[in-house]
Amino acid sequence: METTEAIHKWRCIRRFKQDEPVPEEALRKVLEAGRRAPS
Repeated sequence: METTEAIHKWRCIRRFKQDEPVPEEALRKVLEAGRRAPS
């Protein structure tokens, strides 16, 4: 995904379900992306 595409697809989440578990695979992908992000 290009940077400009990511900016245009950005959206805010105002409501979420706290009691709905996050799939382990999705959590792993987010954590891996954060680990690889520049500091």
